[in-house]
Formats: sequence, structure tokens, C-alpha cells
Amino acid sequence: MARKSKYAVGIFEDGENLYVATLVREDDQVQVVNTEIYDIHELKDMDDEVTYEGGESAEELLEKEAAMQDKKQPKPEDLQLTDDDLQLTMDDDFKLDDDALSGLQQDVVSGSGQGRPEDMLLPGLKDDSFQNYPQLLYRIINRTPGSAEFAFTFQEPKIYYTNFYSDWGLDGAKLRQKVIQELSSAQSDFGVRIPDGVGIIKSAAGELITVASDVVSDFKAIASDYESQFSKHLPHIAFIESDVVSIVNLINLNYELEPEEITVIIYVGEDHSRLIFMQGNQLLHISPIVNEGTDSILVFETIYNKIMLEQDSLNLQKIDRVFTTGQAGDMGVKAYMSSMFPSETQKKVEDIQLNNLVVYDTEKFSNDNLAAFAIPIGAAWRTLEKKNEHLIDIDLTPPKLRESQKILKLGMSGWAIILVIFLLTWYFSWQISSLRHEITTKKSDITLKQQELEYLQSLDQQLTKANEKLDNFKKTYSVLDSMLSSTKNYSQFLSIISSKAKY
Repeated sequence: MARKSKYAVGIFEDGENLYVATLVREDDQVQVVNTEIYDIHELKDMDDEVTYEGGESAEELLEKEAAMQDKKQPKPEDLQLTDDDLQLTMDDDFKLDDDALSGLQQDVVSGSGQGRPEDMLLPGLKDDSFQNYPQLLYRIINRTPGSAEFAFTFQEPKIYYTNFYSDWGLDGAKLRQKVIQELSSAQSDFGVRIPDGVGIIKSAAGELITVASDVVSDFKAIASDYESQFSKHLPHIAFIESDVVSIVNLINLNYELEPEEITVIIYVGEDHSRLIFMQGNQLLHISPIVNEGTDSILVFETIYNKIMLEQDSLNLQKIDRVFTTGQAGDMGVKAYMSSMFPSETQKKVEDIQLNNLVVYDTEKFSNDNLAAFAIPIGAAWRTLEKKNEHLIDIDLTPPKLRESQKILKLGMSGWAIILVIFLLTWYFSWQISSLRHEITTKKSDITLKQQELEYLQSLDQQLTKANEKLDNFKKTYSVLDSMLSSTKNYSQFLSIISSKAKY
């Protein structure tokens, strides 16, 4: 019996790239199928893309991916550069024209980097980052089964976090409405629209951490462009969540932490870093984003100093564990942090290990590789664990976008079922119509029969009366007939009376 496979794709935007992870659940095991990085601002040739034709198992899909990766490996002769090539490369990389330099100086002097929240973009994050999404999604969709669910993860500025120290005695829909009201009021001075999607997380300290997004207009444009370019609807979006939620869920899927244990998660991205504090398996605190990433030589020191500041701010006596993820493994963040923390913490500074994720190709999917895709893996994994109560369950998908996603997707079997349903509906409708006509005819016959019955009943009554009269005649006849046997006595009696009457 063939195993039932369920696919999920996690997509995360980090700087100039989209990080994509594809997972599959077969029976009770979750397995990584593929990880891929796409340049948001550069569309490459799609001729060499692997496409999913349907019917392949996870192992077969892995083989196709491996074969394609081998095909894409450059040949040794392709890597040889001449002196002219090297000189040209250096000139291209480091030459800055006067206009660009002048503009940069003006920005620094005027402080133009400070502005409204919606205008503050992370380094390298261009405001046209959604422009090539339709083409990129088309490539990603072609590499996954049609039944796969997609989960998107975003970070600032598309996502923003707010802490509230009270729940106002509300819960459910009323609490959500109150949070939206508070967020809209707080952001009105900056011209920020009412958030499209809001998620509420109760922290280990009892505070409310709200996660809000404002991506509905972007996703509407994506859906419209995708449909117009490829004559297809976007596949079903399981949910939209934040980078913090994806990371925390990934930790909870692989670690059972002590209830009072304080853990710091260090995520290092391309142009930023993120610190997340947990108490046990609960989210405790989200630190503001650190604008130092893999491209900064100050990232180690900046992250450590930030951890110390947050520890003092949160009044934490000590930090029990430290997890590093993202690009941290390639940079040696673990070694640096181990040397900085006290001895009892040093033993628990580790790169994140995805022990519950099945990996067959350990060479391709090394631990450092998987750590770099921690966020999309966390999102995709949550898609396959919808009934897991230990995961943070928020969905920032705007209601309008959610409604637009309610489209019935059918394959050949689906269309066959619809045809059968149509034929059965027509057949039963015809049968019902025929039965109704027959019932009407029977009712008419019954009416005629009832009239005939009434006529016959009247005749029966007349016959009964005639029979009664006949019986009376019969009785009279019997009396008279009995009188004939003694006529002599009566004649003498009458004769005497008559004779007496004369005198």
C-alpha cells in the first residue's frame, strides 16, 4: 500500500533573497525534500528547473533534486579567471561614482534614515521586493506537488511587534478588536493603516505580545499579477506568520525545555540579527532587531552586548541555554558566545539541532544548511503539525486575502466526481418529476373513485329501504296466510254477530 504524502512549503524573505524549504510528511515522519535560495531582484532561466509531475515519492523527488544539483555544479575550467577578469571584478565591486558618494554623504549628514515606521526599511530590503514575486512563486510552485500548502514568513518592516501589559479583562474576538483599536490609535500619527492581520501571543511573563502585518495590498497585487501572467490562481496559503513565531515553533518541535529555564535564540541573517528570549517552551521577550548581519564584522560583539542589555532590562539572574541559528553556524557564533558566557552556560551554547526532522541526504542537508533555512523550515513544519497544541498558532493572513483564497481546486478525479454528481442530480430530478406526475394522476383517479363510491353508497341506502319494505310485506303475508286455517270459526262468529245486530 502506497504511503500518503503531504507536502508543505515555507517561504521567507531575508534581505535580497527568498529562502524556500519543502518538507513532506509520510506516516509519522517529517522529511526535508529541498531547500533553495532565490534572488528577489534577479530572474534566471527556468529551463533547468525541476518540475513535479505527480506520483513521485519523497525519495524519487530527492533523487531528481540531487541530479539537478550535480548538473548545475560548475566545471573546473569554468572557474579559471584571467588577470583582466580579476581586475574588472575588483573595479566593478569597489568603484563608487561621485554622484552616489555625494548622495550617501547627504543622507548621513541630514539623517534621512530616520522617518516614519512604514518608510524604515532594513538594509538591502528594497520597497519593490514584491515585484518579482509572481515569477518566483511560479518557479517554486512548479517544483512542488499541486497539493502542497504554502506558508509565508515576514519580518520587519512588513511585521511589527507591540507589547501590552494588560488584556483589559477581554478575550477572544473582543480582545482582538481592542488590540486592533489600540494599534491603530498608536500608529495614526505615522499614517499607518489599520493592520490587516493581527496575532496575539501570551508571553511567559503574562504580557500580551501582538504581531501585526500590513501586506494585503502587496498580496492582492501578487495574486492579480500571477493570475494575469500565468492564467492560474495562487495556490492555497496555509498562513502568514512572523520570523519569531517560525523560530520559536521550530525550537518547540525539537526540544523539551525545563519550565524555568531561560533560553536565548540567536538568529543571524544576511543584513540583520534577531534575539529571542524564552522561558521553558514559552516565548518570553522579543528583542528589537539588530542591524548587524553576516556582512558586518561587529556582529559578534553587538549581539553579545545586546544580550547583556536585555538580561539587565528583564531582570534575569542568568541565561541557561543559547541556541544559534540562521547563518550563525557558518560564522562561528557558537564558539564566540561560548567564550563569553559563564562556565555553566558555556556547556549549553549550541547550534540548533533538528533531531525530529528526517534527513536522508546528510551531505546536501548538513546541519549548517538546515540552520540557514530555520525560519522557512519552521513555517513549513507547522503546516504539517496543525493539531500540535505546543506550537504558537497565529495567522496574519488578511481576511480579504483569506476569502479570495477560497477557490475549489479540482483534478481529473474531481471533475469526474462533479460529472457523476450532475448526472445523479439530473436522474433523481427526472425520477422525482415522474413520481410527482404519477402521484397527481393517482390523486385524480382517487377523486373519481370516491365519487363513484358515494353514488353506490346512495344506491345501497335505497336498496336497504326497499328491502325493509319487502320484509314488512312478507310479515303481513305470513299473518294473513296463517289466518286461512280457521276461517270456519271466524265465519260462524261473524254470522252470529251479524244476526244479532239485526235485532
